[in-house]
Amino acid sequence: NYPRIPDFIQRIEGLLVTGNSLLGRAAMDARVDSEGIVTVTWAFLADFGIVEFIVRRHVGDDDAVTITGGTGAVDGKTIDTPGVGRHIYELWARSQSGFEQRLAFADVDVGAAAGDFLTQSFPNPTSGQATIRYFLARESGIVSAEIFDITGKRVLTAEEQYREAGQWYATFFDTSALPSGVYFYKITVDGFGGTVFEAAQPLIVIR
Repeated sequence: NYPRIPDFIQRIEGLLVTGNSLLGRAAMDARVDSEGIVTVTWAFLADFGIVEFIVRRHVGDDDAVTITGGTGAVDGKTIDTPGVGRHIYELWARSQSGFEQRLAFADVDVGAAAGDFLTQSFPNPTSGQATIRYFLARESGIVSAEIFDITGKRVLTAEEQYREAGQWYATFFDTSALPSGVYFYKITVDGFGGTVFEAAQPLIVIR
């Protein structure tokens, strides 16, 4: 029963804040795909005064990160792009007076990829923001993430920074200023001895 102690402590702390009044009931699920992308879904089963909901993610003992939220008790789904490790997703409800109560949680383990890997962007086609995921398996280095048109001209640079190996990363491309057409996004990883990984994928922009 020792693994249940942290959850028990959290429930006690929640009661100290919210009291015994139940704000509602809910169910939650979290699933990870082969590209390290987590799909989180939730459904409210009862509402006793929920004015707002919040979805949060914990990584071990780290502070919670708010993933999404909204008004009322609204069922939903969201996509998250965390790093390697065990992640706990929590659905919290807030009352009119500001009290918060955890209604449901789900945990998921995000594993490492077998090698350096660049995912297909999502959504694709896109008319605004596009997200890519990549995994660095062999070596850390400076990562450049860029978009090129079909002539090979670079039209956008989204990232140029040092990244550690052994982790999933997410990069966001804002394509709102690009005309409709077919493009290619590319990441290049430059390590100590030169380029250690390079990959590209097609991206369609629609207006």
